[in-house]
Amino acid sequence: MKKEHGNRIPLGEKGVGRFATHRLGKFLEIRTKVKENSYELVIKIDWDKFDVVSDEFIDLDSIGISISKQVPKKAYGKKGTGTQIIIFGGREGFEWDEERILDLNRAILNLNSPNPIKLKPKEATKTELKYQSFNAFLECPQIDELPKHLVYEDSQPNFTMDVLVSEKGIVEYSELKFKHPNDKLPSEKWVDENYELRIIDKKRPNYWKGGDEKRTPECGAFFLHIDTWYRKKEWIDIIPNYQELIDYLDEFGGIAIYRDNILMYDAKLGSEVDWLGLAKKHIKQGFRISYRDMIGNVEIEQIENFDLTDKTNREGLIENQAFSDLSILVRNIIENILLPRYVGKRDEYTKFTKGIISDPKKLTEVTKVNSKFISNVANSNYPFDIDPYTFFDGLWEKVEERKGGLINLEGSVKELQKSIKMLEEVQNQFVEQAGFGISVAVSLHEINKITTNFYHSILHLIKSGNINKLDMEELKETSYSLKTELKRLGPLRTIRNETPQEFNILRSLKYSSEIFKRRLKDKNIKYEIENPEENFTVFGRYSMINQVFGNLFDNSIYWIENSSNKKKEIKIKLNKKYRTVIFSDWGDDIDDIIRPYLFQPGYSLKIPKSGLGLYICKTYLNSMKARIYETPSKDRLSDMKGAHFTLDFSRTPEKKDKI
Repeated sequence: MKKEHGNRIPLGEKGVGRFATHRLGKFLEIRTKVKENSYELVIKIDWDKFDVVSDEFIDLDSIGISISKQVPKKAYGKKGTGTQIIIFGGREGFEWDEERILDLNRAILNLNSPNPIKLKPKEATKTELKYQSFNAFLECPQIDELPKHLVYEDSQPNFTMDVLVSEKGIVEYSELKFKHPNDKLPSEKWVDENYELRIIDKKRPNYWKGGDEKRTPECGAFFLHIDTWYRKKEWIDIIPNYQELIDYLDEFGGIAIYRDNILMYDAKLGSEVDWLGLAKKHIKQGFRISYRDMIGNVEIEQIENFDLTDKTNREGLIENQAFSDLSILVRNIIENILLPRYVGKRDEYTKFTKGIISDPKKLTEVTKVNSKFISNVANSNYPFDIDPYTFFDGLWEKVEERKGGLINLEGSVKELQKSIKMLEEVQNQFVEQAGFGISVAVSLHEINKITTNFYHSILHLIKSGNINKLDMEELKETSYSLKTELKRLGPLRTIRNETPQEFNILRSLKYSSEIFKRRLKDKNIKYEIENPEENFTVFGRYSMINQVFGNLFDNSIYWIENSSNKKKEIKIKLNKKYRTVIFSDWGDDIDDIIRPYLFQPGYSLKIPKSGLGLYICKTYLNSMKARIYETPSKDRLSDMKGAHFTLDFSRTPEKKDKI
């Protein structure tokens, strides 16, 4: 077959590609060149000529197709060979909008070679797969920033698995790595070799029967890579772009098949038809893994896996014996190598965190319930003398002690409840006062400079006795600066008692930037909101958000001033769909030394340092069900080289009635 097709094996069935070009546009132009020729061949087709409606019979051979030679209009790379397909003219009923283009971009990125870690077993065999890179991308002049890669690529999975399977259905080498998102559990690695995947199934005992030995699978050798996540809040919420990741897993999670490093079986399609049988088992036993927990790919080669055949429409594989063997082997890898460790680590984490309550509000609720329970028992007709439920084992022996003990215990729990509430109040007060204190410290420094200038200007006027317009304008400007700094402190001093309100993010940004207007001007720092039309509304304490933005402005100005970068700029980007704000600057980027402790109190590289600013920002935002984190690399603004922070308001209510 290779010999008949220029040393290449054709993919799919004939005619599908031609139909696609006809569907996408009225005109088709194909330019192609081989290494031996200095010219390119050009074929031009006008599909409208084939679509003419007529009562007369039209011989298709009578419709002309233009074929010509010409000097190459594009470079064909080092090999001097290639093909360019140009479709234009459009089709009625097939318009392109931004949503469809973004979907197309995702589909094209999905076509690319998955490029997992290339495993090298101790003894490489003939089944070891050969890898070649395939890369496709979309450019659209009307959309400036199309994603360059898929969302999950920036999200650290909990489990990463690489498996090399021989043509006999045996795992030659498997490597499974575990990592907790914030290292609450230690990282771990498991290696399996020579693992038999042709497991005898009680429901189909003769499936692998092949005489004296188990038969050889018809699917051939393959490579499997899987990234897996736990979707529970305490695991996935820690990931910066967790909502985008969850949305992607919901829509496209599963295991795809790539042949010769080109996508031939989409993960979404595989999940819909349940090609591994995972959905049925997950419905019966919820602890099992599902397609929505993973992104993976099977890699095969046409020469090694010739019996795995495309359907005519290229939407999946023909469900023959080879396909059935492949699905069973992949499922056995998931259920026998991945699943036990997946469940084990989840259970280990549950045991590790069981009973630990870190949220004061949650602790208050628990003590309230306990107090009520003790009160109910104390005031009930419970037989204290018999104690059938052994409530008092090891506590009180005498009957009179038991009831009195319960009353005392009820009082103690109520006192504990009051103590927890008081500690919560102290914690909130500390955060508020610390935040206000930081603002005061910054303002006092500025106020000191302003009043000094004001004093010397007045003194100069008195001594000279000459009052001119220029001097008065300078005094006016100085007075305005003083008023601005005092205004800065006003809305920041009553955060806890402030009534939540509905306001848009742009309002808070404008207020905060106005406060720093003079400092930005003095330092010659450019400030820009890239896309104000993406403004969105939140419901919460306005002053709280002002203080968050104020802290970010203060940090950016400090690091821009102390940076060697010549460019001085602060840029903000809004996203109405995901309700996020990206705050970026041209100061020095976040140092690796401080990165792990970025939002913890007491850590800072500023001089003098407080180490409370970002911690306070995080605390304030958490109280509004919002988050702040360092912006993932894929979301960073390409023209900004300093620190990037993302404020995520996706869970913050928009209005009071949506609380």
